[in-house]
Order: sequence, then structure tokens, then C-alpha cells
Amino acid sequence: MQLNSFMSEHTIEYAIINQICCYFGLRNKRVTPVYIFQTREGNSLGKTSFKNEVRAFAIYPRRPKINSWKDDVICFKLNYSVLCAADFLNTHGIPTYFSGPLIKRLDEYDLNTKLFIAKMSYSCQYKKDIFISLKKQGDLITKPEGIKELSLNYLEEDIEINAQYVLWYNVIDIIKESNYLQAKQISRSYYFPFMLQYKPVMFILNE
Repeated sequence: MQLNSFMSEHTIEYAIINQICCYFGLRNKRVTPVYIFQTREGNSLGKTSFKNEVRAFAIYPRRPKINSWKDDVICFKLNYSVLCAADFLNTHGIPTYFSGPLIKRLDEYDLNTKLFIAKMSYSCQYKKDIFISLKKQGDLITKPEGIKELSLNYLEEDIEINAQYVLWYNVIDIIKESNYLQAKQISRSYYFPFMLQYKPVMFILNE
């Protein structure tokens, strides 16, 4: 079956940021969304932006893929390189998730579009890309072992349990290392991890 996509990860980031910030805001919790560039947030000035230890979490936008508009099945691809990077972040106190919109056409998309959210709950085992298949309504068809679907309520609970306090400049370094790890899986000759195709949106809990 030939699967095609119709939107970029950057387009999906708008809905993720809107819904995450609104959800936590309604609970009187402030989060700062950050798209980390080593030469901006990671420079000497950016590294001093948070004076104390912070808790962070990451979300990788995932594009919906379909066979045709008439088909009711939506697929999300979790690239092996992204799984490796996510596993690294998880083990360093930054819980990491995957999210994508449950739509089949771009004209169905807005900031409040229903999102599929999942977490990799195992130490990275696969040596290949994996796929998650759902009905447009959100009913799972195919869920690989180790992938756990989360609602926003359970996302918040998971963050409370797993997000560790880390100095901000150490968060920057952890992200940098995860980018190098992802790049290494893509190509041995890939020397520019700040230009990676797949980068997560980071959220910093302001406490």
C-alpha cells in the first residue's frame, strides 16, 4: 500500500503548541515552547535564560499518511532514528512523545484538530521504522509493542512522574547529544545535526 503525506512537521507544530499550552494554562501551569537551535537558544546568552533547574518534555510532530482520501485509515511513521533520539531523551529525564493530527486533508486542519499522542515506553529495540495505524475517529488498528497512546490528562500525569529537574544549559546539551545520535543513525557522514529533518518541540515547565 502506497502511503502519502500532505503536510509538514512544522505545520503540525502549531496545533501541538496551541493545545499543550492551553491545556496547562487552564490548570494554572505555564509552559514555554522552545525550538532549540544551538546558535540561538544554545549560545552563551540563551543558556542563561533559565536561572534554576527546570523540567522539560519533548514532542516530535508526526505527519499523517494516507493511501487515499476515501480510505478511513491514517498512519503515522516513527522513524528508527527518531526512536533512538527519543529513547536517549527519556533516559536523561526528558520524557518524549509523538503527536500528529487525525485528519486526511489539509482543509480539515486547525489549531484545535484532534491529535494522536503516544509515548515509546521501552528501551529502543527496533532496528527499523515502525508504523501506527488508526481510524480517523482515533481507534487504533495497529499499535507496535512498546507504544502507549496517551490523552492529555495522562500526558500530564506521565510528565509529573518522569520529568526530572535539570539545569537549563544541561537540557541544551542533552538535546544536542540526541541530535547527534539521530544523525548517526541516518548517515555516518552527517555532520550538521542542527539541520536535522526531525526535531522535537521542547516544552519547559515554569514552576
